[in-house]
Amino acid sequence: ITTISYAKIGTVLHVIPTGSVGWVRANNLADLNEKIDEVMRGLTPPGEDIPQGIILKTFSQLLSVHEIDSVSELEELGIDVRGDLCVFWMDASFQKPLMAVHVKDKAAAEAALQSRHNFVDAEYQDITYKRSDAAAFVILDDVLVYAQSEEDVQKCMETYVKANQSLLEDPDYINLDARWKSDTNDLTGYIALGKVAEIYLPILKALSGRTDSNTMAQLGLWLLEQAESLAVSAVLDAQGARMDHFLKLKDDSLVQSFLTSQPRSHELLYFLPKDTAIAGGMTMDAETTERMMMAFVDILS
Repeated sequence: ITTISYAKIGTVLHVIPTGSVGWVRANNLADLNEKIDEVMRGLTPPGEDIPQGIILKTFSQLLSVHEIDSVSELEELGIDVRGDLCVFWMDASFQKPLMAVHVKDKAAAEAALQSRHNFVDAEYQDITYKRSDAAAFVILDDVLVYAQSEEDVQKCMETYVKANQSLLEDPDYINLDARWKSDTNDLTGYIALGKVAEIYLPILKALSGRTDSNTMAQLGLWLLEQAESLAVSAVLDAQGARMDHFLKLKDDSLVQSFLTSQPRSHELLYFLPKDTAIAGGMTMDAETTERMMMAFVDILS
């Protein structure tokens, strides 16, 4: 296969629109595949079959191509296996994932996809892309964007030509990237819980009202109602995964108002024995205390 050079975009995140409701990014596709295989070898009991190539199989399903068994086979399809990869969703139903991945050989990648669907040329924002009844894709410089929805691919094209802001310009992502130092993580992920709750919270509440749901389930719904987003990062090795997570609450949520209450001096701490292993204090004003108590009464009732 002849490798053709295209203008390189440092990360696929440049073409992903801000406001995506969820995404999972692998820092290096080949490394991630190897590390997950290593984790599975460590977790599988002796004598049992070791699941291998989980990432490659997932990749095959997302691209609707034949099952891929090796990284070298991915390279034959024109994929840059040393670049980053992102699977993301544009709506809170999570029914139609998109994938953005680097390519090294545009012709090979197009041929692999063309063999699965009868794609035809189309044009949007002065960019030629491919579409069919089942899917659409476009190659923007060295980034392949593939989706089940033609409209979603067009949104990525708008982002590429700067008609929309990209994920890299999203304030939430900028804060998370500074917190994570994302190049050191094998996986990072994000879900806009607030947008998801708009769709699913009424359904979950209706279901919980018909069943003998326990207190923990009610507490979970209560927290979901106040959450704005959840972000997770992971570093993988033979022992498993080291994870970090960040839960962002809505500015007007009850828990957030409690957490941002200005502390006063904690005189009672002075009465604790000096050898106390763990000590702490908190400040709650009368209004916040009442709101918290009423919330827990609602949960328990």
